[in-house]
Amino acid sequence: MTAQASDSLTYNNKRSGMDKEPLRDYLIELDLPHRFISPTTFCNRGYFADWAVDNNKLFLVGFKGWILNYLIVGMDYIFPGEDVVFAHWYTGVIRIRLGEMVAYIHGGYDSTFEGYRSLTFEKGILISVNEKWLTAEEILAAQRHADESMRDF
Repeated sequence: MTAQASDSLTYNNKRSGMDKEPLRDYLIELDLPHRFISPTTFCNRGYFADWAVDNNKLFLVGFKGWILNYLIVGMDYIFPGEDVVFAHWYTGVIRIRLGEMVAYIHGGYDSTFEGYRSLTFEKGILISVNEKWLTAEEILAAQRHADESMRDF
């Protein structure tokens, strides 16, 4: 699998990539007329979403997707008449990247960064924030793992 371009999240006025797709399960529940198609190998889900945390709530603030013969659709396709949508459906942890990438993995969201901030949500409400920076030993281990994974190509 090719490394995937992530959705983005703005938290404390800083935009970062993230390792979750908060829309994935919710889209299954919607009765959309057409499913999303991949415009490229680095976007298998068929869309990009932009998220923001404001007043400890998670919001979908931007959307671009592809359907049919690569017809581009926006927020109106999934939320007619809405520009910003409170993500009341999302319960889980979103991990955002901190610092620089220290090890590249050619698959999913598996590359390693210097640190991570984990935001835990319950029904769209931010309930906790944890931050972790990798130690030098953890970075070296991630780099060794990345080197080993590239031998398969």
